[in-house]
Amino acid sequence: MEPPSLTKLNIVINAKKLLKLCFIMPYDSLSRKANICLTMLCHLWVLLDCLPPIAAIAYQIAVGIEDVYAIVENVIGVVNYFIFVYTCICFTTQIVNLEKIFNDIRIFLEFCDITVIQNAEKDVQFYTKLFTVYFFVGVLLNGLIPLMNMSNCRKTRVTEFYQKYDPCGNIVRNLYPFDTRGLFRTFSLGATKIITTYFICIGYLGVTMILIGLFIHIIAQIKNCESKLVTIFDDASNEDVKEMTKNLKFCVRYHLTIVNYAERVFAVYNMLILVHISITSTIFGLLLFFILKIENYPDKFRYTVQLAGWTGMLFITCYYGQRVTDESTRIVDAAYSCSWYEAPTSLQKSIRLMILRAQRPLTLKAASIGVISLVTFFSVIKGAYSLFTVMVTVSD
Repeated sequence: MEPPSLTKLNIVINAKKLLKLCFIMPYDSLSRKANICLTMLCHLWVLLDCLPPIAAIAYQIAVGIEDVYAIVENVIGVVNYFIFVYTCICFTTQIVNLEKIFNDIRIFLEFCDITVIQNAEKDVQFYTKLFTVYFFVGVLLNGLIPLMNMSNCRKTRVTEFYQKYDPCGNIVRNLYPFDTRGLFRTFSLGATKIITTYFICIGYLGVTMILIGLFIHIIAQIKNCESKLVTIFDDASNEDVKEMTKNLKFCVRYHLTIVNYAERVFAVYNMLILVHISITSTIFGLLLFFILKIENYPDKFRYTVQLAGWTGMLFITCYYGQRVTDESTRIVDAAYSCSWYEAPTSLQKSIRLMILRAQRPLTLKAASIGVISLVTFFSVIKGAYSLFTVMVTVSD
């Protein structure tokens, strides 16, 4: 078997491919300058496409919000732009550290069979493909429905100003500095929004799936460590203290390697994951309000699809964050379940130290604001519902 230091293992492959599609991760076949240029062009595209929705918000504020649904729709869109830019900046500054984390998955080959990593990667690929299909279909529907629903849209453009500068057929409301009337301009601007939405969704999805993928690999290693720890003294006779010591040192090193690896992942993502805590509640609340209040059923449907995608991504992130925390504390049960009472006193002390360390769970904190767990998920939902009820009360 090839030594771990020379073994090449590719993990979270599909998530990396997603990030390359929106030029957040560099292409190996291109030079560093070419990759930087592509990334900057992508960001410039998104920035320029963000200006019309921002202009629409500014206009609604200036005129005293004559269309509350327009400003809610625009706020949802602009927040999505912000999340994309924030995610890109945080992620690109951590590319080097992430590459080391991807490559260092091979250090676990010293402690486990390669099939442990391969089986975990199969789960990662399944979830990535599942959400990729959902997001691609969702963005396509989100872009095509407004184009197919233009007759109803034109009824909402009651003034010539909106008819001229705020075209129908777009994913969100806009305010352009030129006349947008005409079939060619309408479809061109609609296609531009679809492309931008793909960039935003693919970028956010790729970054999130890398975190979920790393969570799944960490969980697989913890479970494998637990299985070895339970049988740590089973193969050694009562007289073979050297064998017992060797087995115990192996499990201790394995556990410390997992802890160090997980903490490196958390250090990369503690700022990235901040949006889950600080922004997602707002997005959910605005989407719920829009879905309830808007009378256009095609718009209800596409925003319901968007809400489901956001909810699914947040739930699976919090779920696997919870799994990492729970599995890390089960090391205590595994250590207590081994035949520690048959070991010498010196080794029993080592077992106690291992139990003490395992009592501190592995948790991903969002910039010291909160821990990524199922409690966080329900807190976000609760906050979204509170915002939703406030908006309904004010609007009524």
